[in-house]
Amino acid sequence: MIGNQQSNPNPNDHLHQDLIFEEEDTTTTHHREKATTFHPLNNKTILSHHQLPKLSLFPSFSRKNSIFTSNSYYSTKGSSTVTSHTDKANTIWWCCSECPNGVRIVHCLLLVFIVQGILGLLTSVLLLYTSGNQTLSRVSENQAFQTQLFVQLHISTIIDTSESVLQQVYLELDSGLDIYNFTSWILLFKYIRGLYIRTTPLNMLQIGTFNDYYVGTNEVNQTFSVLEFHNNTDILYRYRNDENDLRKDPLSDSNLLNASYFPYKPTDRPWYKTFRENVRGSISPRWSDIFYSVHGKQSINLAFPIYIQANTTAVKLGLSQITSPNNSMLCRDKSCYTPDHLYGAVGILFSLKQLGNFLNTTLLNYPNLNYCFIMDRSGKIIASSKGNTTNNSTQQATRVNEEIRSYSQHILHNNVSNTKAETFFLNGKNVFVSTITDKYNLMWRVVIVYNQSDFVKELFASGITSLVVYIIIMVGGTLVLFILVQAMNTPLRNVKKKLDKLVKLKNMNESEEEKHSIFSDISSLEQSISALRRGINTFSKYVHQNFMKRVLSGQYFAEIGMDVQNMTILCSDLVSFTELAESTDSEILLSVMTEYFSAMTTTLEHHHGFIEKYVGDGIRALWSSNTHNGLLTRVEEHEIRACRAVIEMLEVFHDLNNAWQEKGYPKLDMRVGINSGEVYCGSMGCLSRLSFGVIGVNVNIASKLERLNREYSTTVLIGESTYNHVKEHFVCNYVDTIGISGKRIAFFSLEGSIKDATDLQIKISRDFLLVQHYAKEGDYTSVIRICQNILSLQDSPVATIMLSKAKAKLFKPKTE
Repeated sequence: MIGNQQSNPNPNDHLHQDLIFEEEDTTTTHHREKATTFHPLNNKTILSHHQLPKLSLFPSFSRKNSIFTSNSYYSTKGSSTVTSHTDKANTIWWCCSECPNGVRIVHCLLLVFIVQGILGLLTSVLLLYTSGNQTLSRVSENQAFQTQLFVQLHISTIIDTSESVLQQVYLELDSGLDIYNFTSWILLFKYIRGLYIRTTPLNMLQIGTFNDYYVGTNEVNQTFSVLEFHNNTDILYRYRNDENDLRKDPLSDSNLLNASYFPYKPTDRPWYKTFRENVRGSISPRWSDIFYSVHGKQSINLAFPIYIQANTTAVKLGLSQITSPNNSMLCRDKSCYTPDHLYGAVGILFSLKQLGNFLNTTLLNYPNLNYCFIMDRSGKIIASSKGNTTNNSTQQATRVNEEIRSYSQHILHNNVSNTKAETFFLNGKNVFVSTITDKYNLMWRVVIVYNQSDFVKELFASGITSLVVYIIIMVGGTLVLFILVQAMNTPLRNVKKKLDKLVKLKNMNESEEEKHSIFSDISSLEQSISALRRGINTFSKYVHQNFMKRVLSGQYFAEIGMDVQNMTILCSDLVSFTELAESTDSEILLSVMTEYFSAMTTTLEHHHGFIEKYVGDGIRALWSSNTHNGLLTRVEEHEIRACRAVIEMLEVFHDLNNAWQEKGYPKLDMRVGINSGEVYCGSMGCLSRLSFGVIGVNVNIASKLERLNREYSTTVLIGESTYNHVKEHFVCNYVDTIGISGKRIAFFSLEGSIKDATDLQIKISRDFLLVQHYAKEGDYTSVIRICQNILSLQDSPVATIMLSKAKAKLFKPKTE
């Protein structure tokens, strides 16, 4: 076990092979081989330690008045610079040496714009010569009419589908559909869905009842649908929709996908409230206003009510029941068409999400049209081909595009016909309006806007000569433009790819072949990027990649400040490192330390640990429950992750020790201290140089625990806060309770995974907990008895120390 590794090392005692992440079972061996591979250093690293002054926590100061930003602080008084003739000559020579020898991009761009302007001018003149007002106006009118037909055809699929589904449901009701059996409704909805879902915008079929029960089908996306069930709770159950089976019960537990919080009541939805709030009642289906479904989709719903003989209001209050045959029957008498007899409403929901895309796609074929939009009877914009107005369709009109708003308001206030198509002129444009209605009071207006044609009169007949000249100019200009743009675009794309990799720190260690462009600007840029890449690659070895990525992507700007984070801190140190340094030369020492740090760093990062710093032969790593502005990785159950990491560290360190001993190096041991709790985390230092780190009592406790391993002959000590989170997963032996940083802290020895522990190890762990309890109560006789018991089972330095302390307490002479 880990706790006695120093006092009784056993190379075969590996009881924590399964403590690495479960998903890493097939990669653990490969990871450990990488961790123990030696990577020689090419650069010498010089470490220096600066003692921080005692600061008040989070001082607020103004940079404007700070000495660190004062201009006088950085100024040099009494100094002046005199430029000699030699300096001027050197400056002139340097400027001449920087002059480009290739073609400049700016010249090419200037040439391209000139050629493009000339070609555009010639093309415009030719179009003016060969165009006429009547022809273009007639084309625009025809295009508007064709667009209106396409849009009406698309919307008619919604109307026709709703009518077909409605008649199908009516037929099933007349055939004796059991309206109280939700399985029957689901099977009916599945059958109807299979008929229409592939070719129509039908999105959902649903029924909500007076007692807030709900069942329906829902299209999650184009390839996946679910069945939904709500039973007057705040939970929505989703079931797998087996499209190939219409016979078995779809709401069985075997089909359940998930259950999630659902705060919406069916009786409060817009399509249901229409009938619930209608005092006189109606059996006629109704289209709802445009609304957003509970799944966030802009939708419209055709709903119709179901009335029964029973008084549902009384049933809901518990004053009546619908179990009798008379009460449960459908009611087709007008006297029942009231909210008190409303059993539920069936909704046929259509998603309007793709309607705006359809308008955009349709208008792409008609360049003479400006845009097209659809509005309802109240002036709300349902969809538009101009801008993202669909998200604003249910909000105030002032939020919609001003131009579209003016046309919709004009149509509302000027009583534009609801029965025939009309065209009117407004704001310098022609507006074509047509109306789409159905027998269930649906009324949408399709509005198409196009410019008023106003070209100059034809000056001369173009003839065949103009056509030939136009073709030659266009083909020649396009060819030249394509060649120039392609010659510039290819190297620029390569530069962009290099910059993207540089920002993301990808392939930093791979060598790239230097390619020189014919354009001097791009060639200089590539050389600068290569130099920058080498610099960043070197700098990234000193700074964590999380910082580099955040800074390069512009998401993090270094500022002095710290905040409170809940973390687990790991402090490790090598035992007998001083003897190794004194007995070996610098090359061997550097090789050993490089192998050690490489292996430990790989292992810690494999377990999502963040290496805060290397201090001599020690390492301090962090696991955080927050990301700290993206600089750290958010780790769930970070206390457990830290313990798993240290177990694998000891395994890797054991392999390293074996390799070192084969080379004749002295054996080393490692000590680790782990503690969890709130610490101050952030950047500290001065404006010119910052250091990211953590400070606080819990950091001091982790460092103290690492040093206490020597006193108690243990390997890994963990604090009480860490123990409380990991005691169900690891075998931990109570060691002692001492004062650290002004706090009484109980600490424990981490022994290994609880699932790999023997009965004896678990018993000893429980005995140590009894030692803690009796020591706290002052019952040192019981402490002595249990410690002797433990020592009779195995050799334990901790039990020996606790026995000595208990005897000293018990037999200490009482002072009068």
